[in-house]
Formats: sequence, structure tokens, C-alpha cells
Amino acid sequence: MTVVTDYTLNAATSQITLGTDFASTTIEQILEIRNITKNCEIYTCKNPSARRLFADDPAERVGIDISLALGVISFYDSTVMADTDEIFIHIDSPDVNITNSSLVIDSTTPVSVSVDNTTSIDVNVTNSNLVGLSDVLTVYTDEVVALSTTTSSTAKDLRNVTYADIYIKNATSTNLTVNVYGSPDSAGTFKALVGTTTLNATTTTQDEIELDSCPNYLFFDLVNSDSSNAASVSISVQRTVSADVIRPYTDVLIVYSSESVGTSSTTSSTGQDVRGASFIIPYVKNATSADLTINIYGSYDLAGTIKTLVRSYALNTTTTQAGSPLTNCPNYLFFDLVNGDSSNAATVDVSVQRG
Repeated sequence: MTVVTDYTLNAATSQITLGTDFASTTIEQILEIRNITKNCEIYTCKNPSARRLFADDPAERVGIDISLALGVISFYDSTVMADTDEIFIHIDSPDVNITNSSLVIDSTTPVSVSVDNTTSIDVNVTNSNLVGLSDVLTVYTDEVVALSTTTSSTAKDLRNVTYADIYIKNATSTNLTVNVYGSPDSAGTFKALVGTTTLNATTTTQDEIELDSCPNYLFFDLVNSDSSNAASVSISVQRTVSADVIRPYTDVLIVYSSESVGTSSTTSSTGQDVRGASFIIPYVKNATSADLTINIYGSYDLAGTIKTLVRSYALNTTTTQAGSPLTNCPNYLFFDLVNGDSSNAATVDVSVQRG
């Protein structure tokens, strides 16, 4: 369906001339024509010969069925109209053919594409970090982690990835732990543990961590607890995008930013829209309070007529951040921030990654 904005109205000749891109429009494609300025209908395909000329006396009104030839729409009488009137023209546009490659979308910039009713376009979606349906991102190659130390990575891009397989290998160290964190942003404002593995020199030197619902970014901590041997670590991430879908980058809904919740009190959110998401990852973060519970409820409507608990996180001085995917998504989410600490207020951040 297309609204035609490229046209010229000639009231004296009772004609509307369509722009070049719509010159091949057929009469069967025209769904509706309306004069917006005078708030009156000129034509509708539902009743093409209806009596609706703009005369003051209803008895004088006659049918104004239209004709169309070479992009010019002619109708019965438009003498009560002006050439400057705004006209709404709604047509059923033909299918658009999308073929191989000319439009480039980079790894950071969203783009908007307009397609007219006659022109085929070529589309090629590329990402400097993600090419093709499945690629491999090398995080570390034989990275040396000194004895009794930790090495932390920068953010690794998983935006728009359907699922990921993380391959990890260790040598030399007899006690290496690899912690994998997810975050909706590259700054790692929220870093929630999404996977962990411990590798040693005798029984387990290689492992795989699978992610079915991917955060926007991954962070890696290589914790070498061996006091005698350095570790040699290699990590690669296989990133896969479903062949049948191209989505915009996953977005982040900020629910609370440094929200203060008083001692022994509860703060409740309004409904947060997650309609259409294939999965969501709620990220929660607490500071100050030693006893904060965040309960997340789902509902089918914004009013929260019926709310069911879908996630609950207990955050204290030892656990301050959390996030786990939810794949069967309700239409709306509601958040209760329950501060059970009678001595300290809580400072709470909540964001939802919608995939």
C-alpha cells in the first residue's frame, strides 16, 4: 500500500496528474482519493460511483466515477476545489523486487530505505564485524595470562546475532576460569554473567559455551588462579544470523537509571512495551542496598490487568548485577523494586534488551 505524494491537481479541468514514479498506475490500483483540505471524499474503490459531488444541495450531487489514462486521473467536477488543496491518494502498489547488492549498511549506523512503486533496488547488508550468515570473531589467540592474575577484554559485538558458540582453549595453567559477561551496551554499564568454565592442564583444556539469546556485547575475564604457571588462552566466537530474517540492531529500553528506592519500601514501574520481541534480556543493577529484590511481571495489556511473575532477582552486596534471557515474551513488562534493607536506600538501574 502506498500514499501518493507526488501529484498535481488542476481543479479547472477536474484532473490529477500523478508524478513520474506513479505514471504506470492502473485504475484497479486506486483505493481512495480524498480532499484533505475540504474534508470530503472524491473516490473510493468500495463504492466507485457513489453520489458525492461537493454541491450544497444534496439533490444536485451526482456520481463522480473516475477514469485514468497515462498517469492522469479525471473525475466529474472539481470546480469547488482549488489547485492548492491537499489531496490524499491511496494506491495498492505492486510488489518491489529486491536483488543483489548496492545498498551498504555499516556496523554502527542505522539507515532508512525508501522504495517507490516502480523501481527495483539492490540491497547488500554488511557489518565490519559480521559478514555472511555465520562468521568467526577471534577474541584471543594464545593470550598469555600471568600467574595469579586476571585479564579482561573490551566489548565484543554480538548485535543482531541469532545465536553464538564460544570456543575456549587453555594451555599450561592448571586452574584457569573464563567468565563471560553480557551487556546491552559497549560500555558494560550492565555486565551480567552469561557463562563460565574452568579449564586445567589435565582433565579439561577446551570447552564451549552456547548462547541461544545473545546480548548486544560480550566481555571476557580470564582468571588464572595458578600460582606457578602462566596461562595461554585462545577464544573464538562463532556468530550466526538466521538465513530467513534481517533485523535492525537489537535496541535497549531503559526502565530505570540510578533510581533511588527508600529503605524498606517498594517502587513499581508502569508497563514497558516489548511487543514483537523474539526474546528479551532484562538487566538489573543495585548499589548501596544489602537486600534488594527485583520482581519482573508480564502482562498482555498495558494496564496490567493480569500480571504474572516472569523473573525475580535478589541483589545484595555480593551480587549486584544480573540478567537472563526470556524467550516467550509478554506484550508488556512491569518491575517492582523491593528494598528490604531498613538502613540503606537502593540505587537501581534497569534496562531491557529487546531482540
